[in-house]
Amino acid sequence: MTPLASPCFECRSPSRLLRSKYVSVRIRMKKMGRTHRPFYRVCAIDKRSPRDGRVLEELGTYDTSVPDTDARALLKADRIDYWLSVGAQPSDKVAVLIKKYGTNGTHK
Repeated sequence: MTPLASPCFECRSPSRLLRSKYVSVRIRMKKMGRTHRPFYRVCAIDKRSPRDGRVLEELGTYDTSVPDTDARALLKADRIDYWLSVGAQPSDKVAVLIKKYGTNGTHK
């Protein structure tokens, strides 16, 4: 039997190994709450999972209905810094939240 005809040849392809070993991670919001009362959890999620799918780690909360602007977002800054250091990409909205409420944020 030649190597090309081997039944496990597909399993050993480099791109398949890379896909199973490295998972791209996004930091994005998971929508919770009820109708007309949104509440979001900031989470580290696999890029391929749906918006409200399984999360890797919850990194904070964001409540739009809190009147005090400084208390709307509660973020775990050390964990967000960790995920960013290992290559996680924040979504556009989460990038704004990190800029405002993160480690060096303008709202404290």
